[in-house]
Amino acid sequence: MSKPWQIITDIVNDFIAGNNIIIEFVAIIFLIQIFAYVIVSLLTARSSNE
Repeated sequence: MSKPWQIITDIVNDFIAGNNIIIEFVAIIFLIQIFAYVIVSLLTARSSNE
């Protein structure tokens, strides 16, 4: 993740090559990370309130 532009370039290259499976896989990973971040934030806020 230290070179985000390289990751974006790889995603664009995969999309141009027609590797839709890789695109969906990367998208799922990002969604999981965002979903996990939201859950952790909610749990942290809830525990701090108590």
